[in-house]
Amino acid sequence: MSRLDLKYRPKKFSEVLGNGGVKKLLLKRSNDDTLIDQSMMFGGPKGCGKTSMARIVARSILCINKTDGDPCGICDICASIMNDVCDSVQELDAASQGTVDRVRSMVQDSDYGTLDGNDHHIYIIDEAQRLSKAAQDALLKVIESRKIIVILCTTEPQHIKGPIRDRVEEYAIYPPLIEDLVVRLESVCDIESIMYEHDAILALINITEKTPRSCLIALDSLDTIGGVTLENVQSYFRFDSYSFVSKFLSLLDKDTLSAFYILDDLSNVESPTWIRDAIILAIVSEFRSEIGATSTFPVKTNFFSIRGREWTNLANKLGCIDRPSMASIESILLSSIPHDAEQSKNDAEKIESIGTSTIGFSNINIYKSNIKTKYDSTINKIENGNNDDDVKQIQVDGVTFSHDESLTTLDNRIIPKEKKCVNISTDLLMVKLDNSRAPITEKEFVSGFINRIKQCK
Repeated sequence: MSRLDLKYRPKKFSEVLGNGGVKKLLLKRSNDDTLIDQSMMFGGPKGCGKTSMARIVARSILCINKTDGDPCGICDICASIMNDVCDSVQELDAASQGTVDRVRSMVQDSDYGTLDGNDHHIYIIDEAQRLSKAAQDALLKVIESRKIIVILCTTEPQHIKGPIRDRVEEYAIYPPLIEDLVVRLESVCDIESIMYEHDAILALINITEKTPRSCLIALDSLDTIGGVTLENVQSYFRFDSYSFVSKFLSLLDKDTLSAFYILDDLSNVESPTWIRDAIILAIVSEFRSEIGATSTFPVKTNFFSIRGREWTNLANKLGCIDRPSMASIESILLSSIPHDAEQSKNDAEKIESIGTSTIGFSNINIYKSNIKTKYDSTINKIENGNNDDDVKQIQVDGVTFSHDESLTTLDNRIIPKEKKCVNISTDLLMVKLDNSRAPITEKEFVSGFINRIKQCK
């Protein structure tokens, strides 16, 4: 079974989705036989059809049986170009073949004519922005010689030297409208007998790069797991991970510790690059929603009001990471958190009154009594006996904790959205801290505990 993105690659201008203005102009030039007059450059995002358009142009130049400017697609020349065996049409990947020597050899090759007897040499250079400065200088001479036709394809036209851009015709290629993509994908599903749901097709488009190639590649994969259903789309595109990103950003300023627990879990299943890109996508999507544009994030988000437009600073800093690692991501995330983000001013004042001693072993009292959160949960110190070996304890909402209590163990004791912690026995619950951990200050202990109480709410 052939790949859908190759099988349904457009072979004529009329088969290209969107880009009506560009198609109209190129069709006219094809009819007038003026496509050979000047080299050209197609610029646009990856997967939007730049290379496909370049190949159609090449076929239109060489095809002898054109219909209304479109190549016939069935003659020997069209077939040889589509099968990548036409000597007159050469494709170069600038990333691997864009050396200055290779560019210079293009002119030398043209001096000997073509093996298939065609009058024109056509070179399609993909990822043209990867050409070195020296290669671009050599390419300028190639274009000026007018011995060959050069078609540049690039995602970054701004990285092509000005003198080259002055000598080629530039065409901007855009992804098609979502409505057109839906029609095309549903048509492909019907032809290929792929089971699909309309809502799932929309979800697929929204989660991909909204280009025909990315959508057709996804269709191929979804077909192998039972068709294009919402359940399959959500599973294949890891909607659960996107939900974690949304929850993480919602908690980042409110409950930093819990937010980073989520980030730790996420890093076990996703790469740092994926996490970085997903956070940026979530922030951009929130801004789009804020201005009334369509959300581009796969799951619902609602964290814009926490920082407002300050989120853009975080997105910009994350976007500047060249090779993301969890350490670099976490460093930027932590530096972006306001100093008073983890507790309200009222809580902070109460914590400040505790003192600065460090929690160590059982002969140290934990902290002052009657500290209240804004949810009226009371932390009461339980008086200790005279024996220094007695375990010092505190009691919160009927749950007892010792000085060596681990805050992390509370996660399994809390009922979400309820007002109290859970006792697992009729006696007061006592959970022990791992003494191997570095000692924490009383303020750190109370701050963390107040966050747990807030979670109960």
